[in-house]
Amino acid sequence: MRCRPSQVRFIVAGVALILLIGAPRSRVRSDDRDDVDESSPADTKAAPGKSDLHRTLDESAGQYALYFPANSEQQLKLRCVLRWANQSRGSVDGATYIWTNRGRPIAAVCCYPWYGDICDNFQSLARAPLRAERDGKIAWEPKVAGVSFQKVPAAPAPDGSPAARLRQMKSLARNFSVTLLGWAPGDPDREELRLLQRPIYRYESDERDLLDGALFAFVQGTDPEALLMLEAVPTGTGAGDFEWNFAFARRTSGWLEGRYSDVVVWKAEKNPEWRDQTLAYFQLSHRLPKPTDSAK
Repeated sequence: MRCRPSQVRFIVAGVALILLIGAPRSRVRSDDRDDVDESSPADTKAAPGKSDLHRTLDESAGQYALYFPANSEQQLKLRCVLRWANQSRGSVDGATYIWTNRGRPIAAVCCYPWYGDICDNFQSLARAPLRAERDGKIAWEPKVAGVSFQKVPAAPAPDGSPAARLRQMKSLARNFSVTLLGWAPGDPDREELRLLQRPIYRYESDERDLLDGALFAFVQGTDPEALLMLEAVPTGTGAGDFEWNFAFARRTSGWLEGRYSDVVVWKAEKNPEWRDQTLAYFQLSHRLPKPTDSAK
């Protein structure tokens, strides 16, 4: 059957409309979207293509049961506080987790892929020994405290309002700085680390020795190389009197130097012994699972 010209135009327009509606939408380029806030807590909605790795990292951290104090039978809570990347060292994706006791951070572990392995890099944030088990066996049991607190010099007294105390902690954190002196002799790889402006974890406790606290990260890329703990604790001079204390913790085997208002207040030597499970800084590695056929 021969169609009239008007019918042909109508058919062509209809086909074009169908093709337009049915066509797949173009993907948004990575440089067309807003960047994720690098200082925000971990987003459980992993981006396509990363969800399998995020799940693997979560499972790697979740295989450990942590107890504090070391003789306790009460397993601590685990949470992911930051997902990060470090392109300068080839770590395209990683995550930082902490275990908490009554809100207070007790230990941290950074999990990331490295040359076919998953590295679980631990650091105690506790003032006393703890223990970690995997498959019912001791995996990590530091015999020493992981952090040493000092009074923040010339800091104002902690405010009575939680919102005001958060502003105080952010302001105090900006007075600190950390230099990664690296690994090479002569420090040619020296680098000033960047402070994430918001804490990666804010905490309170039902214990009387803590009013407020926050965990800040100094990063390379978005990878934490050092952690800063700020806490409002009793002064010991009178009921209801508090002061700000701080402590640093390493998140790398590189040489680190922490300062407060340009005065060095903390150092961490490079290349520490990381294979001794009785030390506060420790690392375990295991093979990265191969993708299943269904995941290919």
